[in-house]
Amino acid sequence: MTLSARHSRRRSSLRGRWLVVAAPIALLVPVTAGGCTCSRVDSDPAVAASAAPTATAAATSRPDSDVRPVYPVDAGPPEPLAVRFCEAVQTLPEKRRGECCAGARVGIAPVDACVRTMSYAIAQQAITVDAADVDRCAAAMKAATTGCDWVTPLAIPIPPACVGIMKGKLADKAPCRSSLECAAGQRCQGLSATDLGVCGGPRPARFQCGVGVDTLAAYTRQDHVDRDHPECEGRCSRGSCEDAIALGAECKSDSQCGKNRCLSGKCVDAARSLPALGAACPGGLCAPGAGCVNAVCVAPKAEGEACSSRGECRGDCVRGDAGPEGTCAMRCPSFALPLRAPPERRKISPMKAR
Repeated sequence: MTLSARHSRRRSSLRGRWLVVAAPIALLVPVTAGGCTCSRVDSDPAVAASAAPTATAAATSRPDSDVRPVYPVDAGPPEPLAVRFCEAVQTLPEKRRGECCAGARVGIAPVDACVRTMSYAIAQQAITVDAADVDRCAAAMKAATTGCDWVTPLAIPIPPACVGIMKGKLADKAPCRSSLECAAGQRCQGLSATDLGVCGGPRPARFQCGVGVDTLAAYTRQDHVDRDHPECEGRCSRGSCEDAIALGAECKSDSQCGKNRCLSGKCVDAARSLPALGAACPGGLCAPGAGCVNAVCVAPKAEGEACSSRGECRGDCVRGDAGPEGTCAMRCPSFALPLRAPPERRKISPMKAR
């Protein structure tokens, strides 16, 4: 046998061995690349058809090594309205906490991420924000952080004036990066931190739920996104949509009632107003600005007033000797980081990773 013939035979042998190894791997590729979700979404032609040319196509068109967040890091110049809003709900509370707690704070608010995501949504015309709404939010946040008796280790809730000011402009079946971008009542279904979702109505029972990450809602502190943009027709429980408890039935939390509210142990219509100052509150809930004490909605007590529970105070009920009676006062975090002197005005670069 000639030398050339021996080399040809060796190449054939090696090729055969490679096919034996590669064949099982090739059979696995459709399984791993397809990514079985094992939910009713796959069996719903309408949902599959709407998602295919948008979120799914966008997710599969780029290699795994090029995974990017749904809101670009280089999102462009910051929008003035986004800067004003994010400074009100993120920067102001931490600045005031640091001033009250002897020049210290617990951490750094994600104001850059808030500005970046909100600015991009505005620039893409996915949301609209009214300047008057931002002004009202900023004024309400300033009032909420006046003085120091509001300070506790927990984040201060944002006032109602700061909730729901972003109006979604995307229609049904449009690709989305946040549920806040979708029209009222619609959800950005199938959304993740790196994959676009699709605007759609709430899903019925047995659909998968509660697995997505809404970065815009998180950074802008829109904790009521599930109420205004429900993921399920009923409620999301243990990763699956379930039917909500009927109106009038017994309940222990709002989540059990779906779109409605649990009040006095019964599911009631969400349109029913919470008890105001001076009204009875058998369910333990009152309208914003009031606390339920001894089954009556009362105004929070000022610093220095006697208290027996935290719900009576604007901040915390501090008990120096661990007795039943305390005094309304601020409570700083148990640990803190040095508060650096703020710059005159830090410019947010669109090309800077945040």
